[in-house]
Amino acid sequence: MSGHLGQPLSQHVTLELVLGINGGYGPDRLGWVRVLPDGGVEAGPGGGSFVVPDRQYLVITDVDWQWKDTPANAGAAVTLRLFVVHGDDSGRRLLESTIVLSPAGQGGTTTRWVAGGVFGSGTKIGVDTMPLPPQGKLQHVLLHGYLASR
Repeated sequence: MSGHLGQPLSQHVTLELVLGINGGYGPDRLGWVRVLPDGGVEAGPGGGSFVVPDRQYLVITDVDWQWKDTPANAGAAVTLRLFVVHGDDSGRRLLESTIVLSPAGQGGTTTRWVAGGVFGSGTKIGVDTMPLPPQGKLQHVLLHGYLASR
């Protein structure tokens, strides 16, 4: 059965950001779990961050994210960045999404990635924010897309 974008429903992927995960990216060890259709989650190897399965690509089409700060940072621009990471390298940037914080120091957006960001087998998705650090302020990030065979 085909779903959105003509992809089989079994290949659709939603990833949720998790802080402090085994094998996560950067000093905050930010990583991902796959949200399953029954509401459960699937972690990566050893309970770590999601890794693109062998002989597949992960195509990310949409990114939802929200930031919650204090009024002291009202009007600040915050950029969420996604990286394709292989092994222990720092990764190569694939997406940037910027918001301007409200008078309460909050904001969020859905970024439609029309071309789709492609992550290869064995890679992880790195994430950070700039110029403000993500810890405690990045409320949620959801990645939506699908798996495709090589």
